Amino acid sequence: MVQSNISGIAFSTNPTNNNTNQIVIESVLGLGEAIVSGKVSPDTYIIDKNNNIINKEIKNQKIKLVNSEWLVVENGNSQKLNDDKILELANTIKEIENFYGFPIDVEWGIENDIIYILQCRPITTIKEDKLINKIKNAGDWKFYVSRKFNWFVENTEIYSTLENIQKEVLGFELAVQNYLCLNGDEYSLDTDFDILCEKLDRLFNADVNFFDKFAKIEMDIVDEVNKYIDYLKDKNLSQLDSNELINEFKRFNNLYIKSFIAGMTRPEDYLTKTLEEELINQKYNKNDIDNIFAKISTCPNEIPLSYSEEPLDLLKIALKAKNNVNIDELIDKHIEKYTWIKGPLEFEDTCFTKEEYIERLNNLANDNIEEKIENILQVRKNNDLEYKNILKQYSFSIKILKLIEAIRNFIFLRTYTTEYSDKLFYTGRHTIFKEITNRTNVKDLDLIMLTDEEIIDIINSGTMSSEIAQLLEERKKGFAMIWINGEVMTIFGDESIDIQNEIAKVFKTTDDIHNDNENVIIGDIANKGKASGVARILKTYDDVYKVQKGDIIVATMTTPDYIFAMEKAAAFVTDEGGITCHAAILSREFNVPCIVGTIDATEIINDGDMLEVDAYNGKIYIVKKYSQKGP
Repeated sequence: MVQSNISGIAFSTNPTNNNTNQIVIESVLGLGEAIVSGKVSPDTYIIDKNNNIINKEIKNQKIKLVNSEWLVVENGNSQKLNDDKILELANTIKEIENFYGFPIDVEWGIENDIIYILQCRPITTIKEDKLINKIKNAGDWKFYVSRKFNWFVENTEIYSTLENIQKEVLGFELAVQNYLCLNGDEYSLDTDFDILCEKLDRLFNADVNFFDKFAKIEMDIVDEVNKYIDYLKDKNLSQLDSNELINEFKRFNNLYIKSFIAGMTRPEDYLTKTLEEELINQKYNKNDIDNIFAKISTCPNEIPLSYSEEPLDLLKIALKAKNNVNIDELIDKHIEKYTWIKGPLEFEDTCFTKEEYIERLNNLANDNIEEKIENILQVRKNNDLEYKNILKQYSFSIKILKLIEAIRNFIFLRTYTTEYSDKLFYTGRHTIFKEITNRTNVKDLDLIMLTDEEIIDIINSGTMSSEIAQLLEERKKGFAMIWINGEVMTIFGDESIDIQNEIAKVFKTTDDIHNDNENVIIGDIANKGKASGVARILKTYDDVYKVQKGDIIVATMTTPDYIFAMEKAAAFVTDEGGITCHAAILSREFNVPCIVGTIDATEIINDGDMLEVDAYNGKIYIVKKYSQKGP
């Protein structure tokens, strides 16, 4: 009905980054079907809601649609919509958004210099379809793991992947290029590992001490974090005025981003691959290579790790209880030291309780506690001794020695840096975030779903704006982070769930990759041994309570808050992880068989199946399927 000489689409919220203060207008010559069909790339104009045109991207249009006929365009590389019309249309978009009260997606056309609004709807399908196609076309995505943190943490992850921030902190960059986190479902591209290897090859070949320096940077960050945690605990934040509180929050936020970088720049897979290649090049046989990796893939014990020290310390308390010592004060100290490790990055503010620790102590009451303690200490002693012996046994080159040292260092740093980063957030949530909540009446569960900039706005104003409140509700429904070719996008609300489901249909598959037998699952050996027992699938922390003594834990991955169940299990099986992951290291200390990296054990195995775990050959056998009538 409107024979537009210029037409297009407009969004009242920037669809690439969900910036609610930006309007995006796409414009072409002729009818709007040219955009919708994808035959023409439109001009893109970004306008802030203070009527400033902040960006223009002009495309060369070669054809246009007029009266159902495609015509050649002359001078198609000029700006399609002049600045005055851009601002007039932007103001119209603002009026419509204010009328409806939610972000809108508008189709518009101009005939005889008059703007016509042809269609208006909530921002969903056009952007969503384009984005889904963009994700699918990026490559063959590999599903990795599913774990969902609160938005403040996820937003920090975005910062920690940016090239400029990494260069400032590390002096080099290993920035993420392609990565998906769709409501906790994480995917990666194999091609990105090749890019990472090329970067690390250049850095290592230029300086044989590169990984020593890299490790020192991470250690220095942990030292800085540790000192700041102690400072925060003793700081009386209530005495600060608003500007001082903002500065303290900025200090916390900048350090938290810094602490997060270690988790986003891990070199362990590169180091393992490069060492194996170097050993093969120097004519080491397979048995020697397997032996070398078995002995070096353990944590050094000079500095304690909280997640491995916590069960040992609890065993020591259990031993005192067995000897009729009053342990009440010891439990309180244990809580003060370790309670933070229970899901510090989750949405809910969860901590281990005294009741949970007492239940764990009761479960240990009939065990040979002295033997358990001795086994853990002996495993650690043997690990250190075997590591030193392997260095003496072989005449390694300088390059191989540097790679071996780096593997051992970064196995340790992988957990050490994460622990202190998690502890920093936990401490910040119980100090700075608590103070902000006290002053603004914005609930903690709302604050942790905001970005740093939004929190600063709230401190300044003393309340939450309607705009932020609206965005908050969308984030609570769901959120997605999408990296494609180094560009990061964030999506909230129902749209993020739609994208998650659509991508899962294509890439989150559970096809049988084991070929030989659907009842045999193959993985990587993390700790040798054999065990049989009932499968218990752990997908959330609440699942740990169903694990009984002698059961076999099957999880996507294990985390320190699963310790309650791991102390009772006969074996561990995980979808993800390598010989340096949490499950692998604890399996050695607990002396139970462990197979990791199965990819989809949690999808193939059902809760209640009878399993046999053969961690000599890296196979899990489903001996008997569980039925509702009984095993």
